[in-house]
Amino acid sequence: MGRNRIRKRGKSINRASALVLLLLSIIMIFLIVQNNFSINDLTSPVVPLHKSNSGAPVKFRIVIDAGHGGKDPGATGASGAYEKDSNLSLAFRVNELLGQDPMFETKMTRTDDQFIELVDRSKLANEWKADAIISLHGNTYEDQEVSGTETLYEQEHSIALATALQNQVSKALGTRNRGVKQDEYIILTTAEVPAVIVESGYLTNPDEEEMLLSSQGQQTVADAIHKALKKFYKGKQPFHLTVPSESP
Repeated sequence: MGRNRIRKRGKSINRASALVLLLLSIIMIFLIVQNNFSINDLTSPVVPLHKSNSGAPVKFRIVIDAGHGGKDPGATGASGAYEKDSNLSLAFRVNELLGQDPMFETKMTRTDDQFIELVDRSKLANEWKADAIISLHGNTYEDQEVSGTETLYEQEHSIALATALQNQVSKALGTRNRGVKQDEYIILTTAEVPAVIVESGYLTNPDEEEMLLSSQGQQTVADAIHKALKKFYKGKQPFHLTVPSESP
């Protein structure tokens, strides 16, 4: 009798397990059909979004600086074109790409042909508690054969960002990778946030200038900057969330 009870109980347990498995299968099928749910979602780690008090995702803040402007034309290219114009055109392209990406929000230091003091450009980034200020430039040298992409930084906390941008832009353009270099330009020394100057190429090199002034060339640089920033900030916390709020 005792053995019979044990067998009956075992059968009951097996039936209950089968019912549980069937129920779980039905739930899984429902989720897959209704919500585009993937089996991988059960095993993939959940990456939390940074959110504000209102519940909206918090974005990374990027200040885009079009180098030179107004009374300061910057370099004169091999064709006679002014650097300030190509810088502004590129800045608009970068701003548009980042503005369409929910991961970022942007501010531009200038949106037309005007001269902005360098300290005011970095001040904008400092007061906004930006995650970075990226100054866009074209390079110049007396020897027209010199070419390549390089990115400048001054403070140690800017090295990683400079390296990420340098490698991505140079790779996308197929230019000589001249690396990242430390320099003491005002916009780099007065910025309290990571600050870099991206020199996409040499405007004094006829071939490189033609590429950098073309619509395709500028879009290539803009896409590379966007891609580099997405990779660089993935998994990081926006800078303004890590800074203690000021006392009222």
